[in-house]
Amino acid sequence: MEGLVWSPEVPPPTLLQFQPGTSATRAVRGGRFVKRMLLSLSLLAAVFVGAAAAGEPAAAVTPSSSAEPVFGLASLEHDFGRVKCGEPISHTFVLENHGPNVLLIENVKPSCGCTKGDYDERIEAGKTGKITLTVAKTEKYTGPTVRTAVVTTNDPEHKTVTLSLRADFIPPPLSTATATVSGTEK
Repeated sequence: MEGLVWSPEVPPPTLLQFQPGTSATRAVRGGRFVKRMLLSLSLLAAVFVGAAAAGEPAAAVTPSSSAEPVFGLASLEHDFGRVKCGEPISHTFVLENHGPNVLLIENVKPSCGCTKGDYDERIEAGKTGKITLTVAKTEKYTGPTVRTAVVTTNDPEHKTVTLSLRADFIPPPLSTATATVSGTEK
């Protein structure tokens, strides 16, 4: 059992042994390495704790996001309810730029040729703009119908937004004239 006795002349074995004079030994000496690591971890923890306390993701802390335009819209959809077949539908969506820079509406692309889009291309900071969607020919529509348009902007959080028009088209009433069914008069 003599081999297991520790003596002050023989240092105990260590997992990491640095050679005297190396950069790793100098960084550890004086606690600079440990201080830098603790400071870095503390700052990182403060950012995450601050973001969590504000109820926002940590990515919202980045300074570049504050200088961008911000697309604001009360509703992405308009429901006309019950509409007579053949009656055109049109709605103007009013949007706001909540950011400090100009909001650009780069494109409004309807999902089909029956829907037309008219829009303000440039909306200054703090101002409002309009996007109008119109379906002029609805004679062949019956029942619930949805028409959409994809809006492309320069807002990094809302590069594309889909606007919708909904309507329940009611067919015209049958005429009171006499109709012939399979050759018999009714």
